Amino acid sequence: MAAALLATGWFVTVGTSVAAAAGNGGGFTAVSPPARLLDTRTSGGCVSGPAGRSLLVGGFAGVPSGAAAVVVNVTVVSPSAPGYVTVYPAGVAPPTASSLNYVAGQTVPNQVTVKLGTAGAIVLFASGGCPNLVVDVQGWFAAGPAGTGGFDGVTPARVRDTRLVGGCLVGNETRSIPVGGVGAVPSSADAVVLNVTAVTPTAGGYLTVYPAGRPTPLASSLNFTAGRVVPNAVTVGLGTGDSIAVFNGSGGCTHVVVDVVGYYAGSGDSVVGGFVDVTPTRSVDTRVTGGCVPAQGSREIAAAGVGDTAADSLAVALNVTVVAPGGPGYLTVHPAGGTKPTVSNLNFTAGLVVANSVHVGAGTGGRITVFNGSGVCAHVIVDVVGAYVTATSPPVNAPPVISSFTASPTTVAAPGLVAYSWNVTDPEGDPLICTIDGNGDGNVDVTVANCQNPGSRNVTVAIAGSVTAALGVSDGSGTDAATASVTVGADPVESYNIELRYQSSISPAVQAAFDSAVARWQATIVRGVPSATVSLSAGQCSGANGAISQVVDDMMIDVTVTAIDGAGGVLGQAGPCSTAAVDGLSRFGVMKFDSADVENLLTDGRFGAVTLHEMAHVLGFGGSWPGKGLLDDTPSDPRFTGARGNAEWSRMGGTGTVPVEAGGGLGTALSHWRESVFDKEIMTGFLDSSGNVLSRLSIASMADLGYQVDITTADAYTLPSLLSGLRSAGPSVVTDEQLITLPVTPVQSVG
Repeated sequence: MAAALLATGWFVTVGTSVAAAAGNGGGFTAVSPPARLLDTRTSGGCVSGPAGRSLLVGGFAGVPSGAAAVVVNVTVVSPSAPGYVTVYPAGVAPPTASSLNYVAGQTVPNQVTVKLGTAGAIVLFASGGCPNLVVDVQGWFAAGPAGTGGFDGVTPARVRDTRLVGGCLVGNETRSIPVGGVGAVPSSADAVVLNVTAVTPTAGGYLTVYPAGRPTPLASSLNFTAGRVVPNAVTVGLGTGDSIAVFNGSGGCTHVVVDVVGYYAGSGDSVVGGFVDVTPTRSVDTRVTGGCVPAQGSREIAAAGVGDTAADSLAVALNVTVVAPGGPGYLTVHPAGGTKPTVSNLNFTAGLVVANSVHVGAGTGGRITVFNGSGVCAHVIVDVVGAYVTATSPPVNAPPVISSFTASPTTVAAPGLVAYSWNVTDPEGDPLICTIDGNGDGNVDVTVANCQNPGSRNVTVAIAGSVTAALGVSDGSGTDAATASVTVGADPVESYNIELRYQSSISPAVQAAFDSAVARWQATIVRGVPSATVSLSAGQCSGANGAISQVVDDMMIDVTVTAIDGAGGVLGQAGPCSTAAVDGLSRFGVMKFDSADVENLLTDGRFGAVTLHEMAHVLGFGGSWPGKGLLDDTPSDPRFTGARGNAEWSRMGGTGTVPVEAGGGLGTALSHWRESVFDKEIMTGFLDSSGNVLSRLSIASMADLGYQVDITTADAYTLPSLLSGLRSAGPSVVTDEQLITLPVTPVQSVG
């Protein structure tokens, strides 16, 4: 029965496109049809071992690389021993939480909502029995601050295990469990997404999970039999004391484990696809109304409009239960009036009571259709537990307000550094983004995220005459703008000068490579920077410099070639050691290389490219991005945010902001262009054996740092056609050689 392993909890958000939902932090967008990401029976083999199996989700099967979280169906197939599966974000410590439990030989699914981790990946860990796992993606939640009803994922965390706290719930007992304000879930949350597990109950029954302080509803969240361990995904509103209530509807005692995987925000503007908590309400119990759903037959059932669920809801959150069927099979739940998909929502075996969480679009008349894909008539219970709507209320948004925008000094000689200061607020407290055009040329020089309240940024002003600088601020809906005037004197052109000090013996071939790199960067950077006095003791720059106490104009670099660790391993160290307070640009740095590596690179003709690359780092490429506000260091998908670099990225055909390397470790991650996108571009962290080029993108990024550049000195470059499909994807496996050069931490800021 292949459909029984396709997808549980199929979700359709009618009328919501990927582009529309992406602008709403936490809003849900369906992947339609649901797509298979992994089946270990045909790829990779069963899952075992403490590391589990990493699975890349962002950038695949309709899920964008920038998604915050995904809804997947995870099915365990025929494990050899009992155990549990934990699904969690890549890059975090394995949590003490489970996503589904199994016994030997069982095929069991559960819906899992999980935050995406490093590189947009999740980890699948199985505790025993080496089970095969099938993973199908159903939809994704957009990144960004979540408005009302918007979803925020958290690393799965255990909020209650009655085996450790409080003891088992006796028959007909209700227990309140605080969730809001616990761990990463704020007390302002409206609802939470949980995985609730009944552990070895002494008698069969069910659990009902609902907001604390409300009457116990006639609805179930999961069903169990004596002695079994049964989980289910539960979405529930928070009630009195930011707590949930758990009711044990059985005659025995059962332990309960509650793990939280995310929450829906309860403040801010509404978002499309946002969740609205409702009082859990039973829509149908076919044992009471209508009779069992016939084999290979369907039944339309009311959903939107049931209880306090809005009749115009886009989609509904349900708990669907099949009661003691006479044989094995599956249920498929889909919007009424639509074509039945080839997926399943719930898998069952003869004689058992099985429940699963289902999220499905509301179809004709707000109804859903339940299809019984088995050879027996099956009784079905449908409880409505929530809804996803077009908006929880008409969005009301007051625009941000700029209280002040000033320039200091107001008169400067070109090129001169001007400090632009502001004071901005938002009536609703929404996150703000500020942009500054400090040169009055219509181009954004600085973009500042979360710029609420007073702030300041420096901009090098190079246009002589009267400059009208502009500040723009946006909360994503409304905007405000202000200007400030600066008088800029004549523009004396001074060439940029790089001086090398050799701290070890250097062969003529090595010196020629350094001289070539100096000439290239002096031709690219076309204006000098203010002189600065640098005073450092020998070895102060990560042990790689000689003593210095002198005025530097414009850049001095100490160069050392010496034995470090032999061929391979660490190539050396390179980076700025002293930066100027006036503009944040490098004035003194070091380049130290392993002599064995240098000989190999000279032999194969690549040392010139390495020298040009590492000199860029000394000038500030990569290492100076954070201090200049040019790096969005989201671990799964870091990006360069400089305006000039991104203009070149767009010209190449890229979308969004420039992808930055997320992998490679210290010295590579967050300080290079992404290898899987840019390949032969010289400022990736990997050296291509067939040649490397300095593109307009890298030169434009130096302008974003504050240098005056001649972009026409760039080499010809286009994005690799074979990699064009990966422009928005996470890091991929690369075959080029990674040259590990450790960064140098700046130790001095000079006037």
